[in-house]
Amino acid sequence: MKRDETLSDQSAAPPARPRGTDAATDPVAARRFVERFTERVPRRIAASFTDAQLRAVIRAFGLRKWENHTVDMRSTAPFFGRHYYFVLLADLERRSRKRRRAERKAHPLVGFGNAVFLLLLLVVLASAVFAGFYILKSAFGVDIMPGVSLGIWNEILSQIGLRR
Repeated sequence: MKRDETLSDQSAAPPARPRGTDAATDPVAARRFVERFTERVPRRIAASFTDAQLRAVIRAFGLRKWENHTVDMRSTAPFFGRHYYFVLLADLERRSRKRRRAERKAHPLVGFGNAVFLLLLLVVLASAVFAGFYILKSAFGVDIMPGVSLGIWNEILSQIGLRR
């Protein structure tokens, strides 16, 4: 199959593909999937695929139906010269109990990367809570150790123009 062919008789692509569609039902998505798929295999092999074989590959590997989620946050962050992505999705659980068990086995929560991430998150949150309590302590004039101050409250007051 040539890369510019679609897997159906539709010649005009819709202006935008709505979320919740997949390569098995959307000809534009099927064409995109076939393009990406055939780029990853040797040209000789890619040229030998029949339409029926490509449809079978789409059913087996291209079927990705993404639904909208109530919370859907995706971003990247630079860290020591490399970029890392993070995703936070939340919605009602619709997976079966059997599928949840299988995914828990395949992707356990306990792991080195997760432990390091949770430790760093805990340090950041604890620092933020400590800083918040320190600023509140200073704002209310509580002096726990007389003569010792980090100067944060004075700096905040000077920044907002209440003290010079």
